[in-house]
Amino acid sequence: MVTVSWMDRRLDVHGQPIPEDEIGRTQWTHPDTGQVFDLTGGAYLPAGEIFYDNPKHPHFTWQHFDRWSGGVPLLHPFYGDHKAPSGSGKRITDNEWVPVADAPKFSEQAARAEAARS
Repeated sequence: MVTVSWMDRRLDVHGQPIPEDEIGRTQWTHPDTGQVFDLTGGAYLPAGEIFYDNPKHPHFTWQHFDRWSGGVPLLHPFYGDHKAPSGSGKRITDNEWVPVADAPKFSEQAARAEAARS
């Protein structure tokens, strides 16, 4: 049996308790678009941005860090392979997001541009 004390409760950005069913959730579905977000480490970019996949030049991605605002997950910018967020978060509903795996890759666009010049 597990009990949650008042000290175990997390607070959102407004200092309000986060409902216990939000803590540790692994996915969230956008109520307007139906898009399902992976909250377990899935990385996202704002729609239309290019993913800079060059390991010599770290990049920003946006990930969930178990923070919520009004029942909506926050995404925080992560720089390179860092394990902690590098700035303040944005609500998932504030932007259109795409998984990094689906975003256009800089290396692919550079290869296409090089091939076009040849």
